[in-house]
Formats: sequence, C-alpha cells, structure tokens
Amino acid sequence: MYFFGDTHNGGLHQTMTNSTGELSDVVVEFADKYGTPELRQVMWEIVGLFPDRHVPSDREEREQIVDAMADADHLRMDHLSSQLCGLDAEMRAGLLALLKEHQSSFTLTSGYG
Repeated sequence: MYFFGDTHNGGLHQTMTNSTGELSDVVVEFADKYGTPELRQVMWEIVGLFPDRHVPSDREEREQIVDAMADADHLRMDHLSSQLCGLDAEMRAGLLALLKEHQSSFTLTSGYG
C-alpha cells in the first residue's frame, strides 16, 4: 500500500527516490503471486528501467540511477506511473487474495483502542 500510495501522490519518480522504492522487490513478488497480468506487466516494466532488472534497496543508489536515466526512460516512468495508478482495482483484488490465503495471520477486532 505504501508503494501504491506514494506513486499516486507523486508518481514513480517520487516512489523510487523515497524510501518507499526499497519495497520494489516485495511489490513485484506480490504482483507475481496475487496480481493480474496487467499489474505484473507494469511492475516488471518498472524494474526493467533499472540495470539488471533490479531496483536497489539503497535509496542513494536508486536516486543516482533515476537521476542518470535518459529522457526517454523518464517519460517511460511517467507513463508507467499513470498505468500503475489505473490499476487500483487490480491491486485491491490482489490484496484480498493475499488476505484470504493468509487469513489465519490476521486478527480482526471491533472498535478502536
């Protein structure tokens, strides 16, 4: 949710240059296991912008890579931001599938506090 929220807020440029970018591997794994083909494709295209299809977990390293990207890659990142933001329903469906598969890992209580 942090990854998607950050992308909605400021696009993939923001996500990848914030600490949220370190979640890329987890989001790709989520998309591969629970996502629709569209969500998987977008996530793999995002990591494809990085050398060896690997988004570094180190924020400074990610920032250097993003800063050094060619203009075409920045435009591609903008396009992928829009695509990812358009996949809210697919992301929610994936989260529901994850919750159903791991239902025993969650405890729900009524009320607050």
